[in-house]
Amino acid sequence: MRKLVVCILLLILSLIISACNSIGAETPSGERTEDEETSTGTGLKVEAEGEIEELKKESDFIALAEVDGNFETEAILTDAEYDTYQINRIYTATVESSFKNNINKNYTSEDKIEIVYPIGFKQKKDGKLKDELIPFDGEKLLEIESGEYILFLDDLNGKFFFSNINHVYRQNGSGYMNIASDTLPRITIEEVK
Repeated sequence: MRKLVVCILLLILSLIISACNSIGAETPSGERTEDEETSTGTGLKVEAEGEIEELKKESDFIALAEVDGNFETEAILTDAEYDTYQINRIYTATVESSFKNNINKNYTSEDKIEIVYPIGFKQKKDGKLKDELIPFDGEKLLEIESGEYILFLDDLNGKFFFSNINHVYRQNGSGYMNIASDTLPRITIEEVK
């Protein structure tokens, strides 16, 4: 169900971009649209899961992995008329072990995977992406530092995305702390198995 919701949200993104008037985007000629107000986000925040069992159920792939906090940035054209791009961060993670695998490929220890974290939109002006980012949810971006994580991921067309961005667990002592929200603030490996 969550995968269907994520797919629908990604499709809706292109419709949101088409409605650039509501976010004060620039037209191809560089003029501001009628509504001069800018939005703090596009409002695609996903609700946090209240129970670990629901989070596990909604994920395609759950792994213990070492995430490299460095990322590559990817820009995907979403609206040619307004020269607007979806901006993604691509993180690399080294799988240590997996707890759930509902995808067609087995990942074993030391396999590397890429995690796509969509962060918002940017427009191009004079052939270059502008510095201003229109974030998806209006809140500050999640900073993913290097370290060991329990990852709850979805596989969408061969790419991994966070199953629920409100649940990103980084090792802290004997447990894993949620660095994304206060919901389910701490989990252990035993709870995930």
